[in-house]
Amino acid sequence: MNIFPKIGAVGVVCSIALNLNAESLHDDHHAPQQDAHLHGYTELMIAIEGSALEISFESPASSIVGFEHRATSSEQFQLIEEAREILESSEELFSFSGGDCALSKAKADFSALAGPDKEHQAHEQSHSEITASYEYECSQAQNLDAISVNLISRFPRIEKVRAMWLTDVKQGAVELTSKFNLIRIR
Repeated sequence: MNIFPKIGAVGVVCSIALNLNAESLHDDHHAPQQDAHLHGYTELMIAIEGSALEISFESPASSIVGFEHRATSSEQFQLIEEAREILESSEELFSFSGGDCALSKAKADFSALAGPDKEHQAHEQSHSEITASYEYECSQAQNLDAISVNLISRFPRIEKVRAMWLTDVKQGAVELTSKFNLIRIR
């Protein structure tokens, strides 16, 4: 599955790089085991090709809303809606140094917590994920040199963001924390 549908080959390469990076993390005794997720850790994938910039975000639900089961109370549904508003208003989450990037699409997926109820689904999904994707058009993408990521300041349960990025000419990875939230891509 291509997580960056518009970017094409760059997205495929980024997806492969992310899978290779994830496999290397399995040797780390602090990293999650295959098919598991680690609370407090999220993943951010960035691909830039030409003037298109796409960001994909994945997090354990508990790091965003504080629970991983299907919402059952009005308070839990309220937490989901508040988180959705934050995740879909990217101005609060990302800022760009250079590049003159404008958001064209943002979508957050909370279906594991608030989607259509299916029999036994709540029991089967004890480790729910929240995903979000963002599409930007950058009129001067060649001048984009850094992205500030403010996910931790908006969602304090996030301890670290594993960020991986890929451009037409360079790729990299960095671990972001509350004290270091800058991705230098040039």
